[in-house]
Amino acid sequence: MPCKNVVSWTTMITRYVQGEQSEEALKIFSKMLADRVKPSEATFVSVLSACSNLAGLVEGQQVHQTTVKTVYRHSEIVVYALINMYSKCGELSIARRMFDGGLISQREVVSWNDMIAAYAHHGCGRHSGMLEEGLRYFDELVKDKSIQVREEHYACLVDLFSRAGKLKEAFEFIVQLGIKPSVSIREALLAGCHVHGDAKKIIEAEPENAGTFLLLSNIYAWGGKWRDAAKVRLKMKDKGLKKQPVCSWIEVEHKNYTLHANRLRIEYKYQIPMND
Repeated sequence: MPCKNVVSWTTMITRYVQGEQSEEALKIFSKMLADRVKPSEATFVSVLSACSNLAGLVEGQQVHQTTVKTVYRHSEIVVYALINMYSKCGELSIARRMFDGGLISQREVVSWNDMIAAYAHHGCGRHSGMLEEGLRYFDELVKDKSIQVREEHYACLVDLFSRAGKLKEAFEFIVQLGIKPSVSIREALLAGCHVHGDAKKIIEAEPENAGTFLLLSNIYAWGGKWRDAAKVRLKMKDKGLKKQPVCSWIEVEHKNYTLHANRLRIEYKYQIPMND
């Protein structure tokens, strides 16, 4: 190519990222800078995507430092890409500061999803704090009237519960939505079952709870294991267990999340000081 400009460089970088060759994309970016070609907004977004794919925190930080020296340091698209990069690299505190720090004039669907999904992804194995943080972001999302809560948000929350090992809560949340769960929502629950072992452990923990049988039956059905689903339902019938209205409570910072079938109610619970 006789004359390489920012468009041609960015096109090459983007193609490599899309082709799952993120390391090559970063090499091309380095050559671009060596040739003293100034990156564009699209360049930074593609390069940060490459860093996210590789979980390359060091490379991502270097790209971040480069953006600071340009007019794109306040670009919302670039900030979105930075939040995604830091969250995927496990630097949730930095991602959260950028999310909360006013760098984005209107926090939109992608940034909310990035934060909720990040806490879900990094919450596995140390879930108590991560679950709490993720639920807090979902609560803020519900309150943000400028954003319509959509299916992808629900899938993120199901993933958050599932990765934390709270499969019952994940299932009950799905039920209270009152809609047929999408593929992404079902896959989030099934992934949780895979991460935390055999779903039958749920029944072993609560053998007289009809809800646990329904949970396992639906998990089998969503996975296409219809015979296993039928066996669970039959066992439930043999025990004389009947389906009860789904209801569970989740407390986050003195706020009770009450989950009922077909509705989600958020109640506030205040601690009352007790005299000794």
